[in-house]
Amino acid sequence: MLSNKKIAVFVAGIAACASSVAFSASMNAQGNVLNVQASQDSKWGGCLVDIDANYNRLNCSQKYISMDCAGVVEGNTKAAGQRRFDVALLGMMTNTPIKVKIFDNVKINGYCYADRVQLAAPVGAAQ
Repeated sequence: MLSNKKIAVFVAGIAACASSVAFSASMNAQGNVLNVQASQDSKWGGCLVDIDANYNRLNCSQKYISMDCAGVVEGNTKAAGQRRFDVALLGMMTNTPIKVKIFDNVKINGYCYADRVQLAAPVGAAQ
């Protein structure tokens, strides 16, 4: 028979695992690009994108998403960040939605980070 202490330790371990998952997540979102910002400053990764997607389930305190054009995030390069930003700009200029993979456990000065951006098929378009 399990003792109360062993059960308590087991429950605490499960709760710790569940809470770490709840506070660190990623998700795919799709939306139109509403606004972009670019800067030589690496304060927020150098480039930000605002899309009209709902990613409220993530722990992102800022509306904009960083593409990290400055190469601040470990494993990312300036060139890769710029390519993601270019795809977002293309989406904005052609009024084509974009799909992004957003992480809330990787932030640049409070802005969540996207490591993938692609053009999405416009609503109603053949796929």
